[in-house]
Amino acid sequence: METAEGGPVEREPGGLEKSGCLGCESEPSEVGEGRFGESGATAGGVEIVNSIPKAVRASLFPAPDGVLGPEGDRWAALNAKVAHSDAAVIIEASRAALAEYEAEMKQHGVRMSHLLIAINNHAFSFEPVFHWFDSWLPLHQQLPSAEAKARYSPPVANPQASALVHRLRTRLVELFAEHGAASNQIGKTYPYIQVLQPSTAALLQDLKNALDPKGLMNPGALGFAPAPAAAAERGNQASAVSMRPLRSAVSAPRGP
Repeated sequence: METAEGGPVEREPGGLEKSGCLGCESEPSEVGEGRFGESGATAGGVEIVNSIPKAVRASLFPAPDGVLGPEGDRWAALNAKVAHSDAAVIIEASRAALAEYEAEMKQHGVRMSHLLIAINNHAFSFEPVFHWFDSWLPLHQQLPSAEAKARYSPPVANPQASALVHRLRTRLVELFAEHGAASNQIGKTYPYIQVLQPSTAALLQDLKNALDPKGLMNPGALGFAPAPAAAAERGNQASAVSMRPLRSAVSAPRGP
């Protein structure tokens, strides 16, 4: 038996498979006659080659040419982690939510691809990726190799497309929250505190206030309220500004 990369496969006791992927070392994964493989086969499942882990391990430190799309385009991705049983639901809900934008996406040259990942038996990852052409940002100009940039011509400005992508991403983030999807990229893009149980949110807020009383660590991220000390300091600064004497807008006449 061979892997998708053409390397040999060694079988270990218990039905574990060790890949002979060139340039990488894979941890054994249960497939075929393993207990998960047997359960999946009984339910009519089909084994999927674990190509993403193999590809990542084969090239641990790739050049950052991937910040540009395959045609020199810009791209931005989202991700939603749901139970396997909700995979079809989140895909169809996303398709329905974006249907009203179809004409606008075509008008401004915005297209969408998908990355679908089965994460063992834990979760299904739905990752829509938006592609469009607009002026390169500094990261697109500075990070790719000279060889990568030589393959493309810098796109002309297309701010309407970027604005549309922002709206599309905002709509999908709202949709993911409505379906209780999780994300492994929490921060300023995805809601965090807002989707927690009130008691859990209060506990995390207390921990944040205790560890960061002045609100210096990543302010504004995750939806935390300003720490009391930081809020008080800002209030004092505002009061100090309001108490400053106002300067007259009219200058006194100068003497001869």
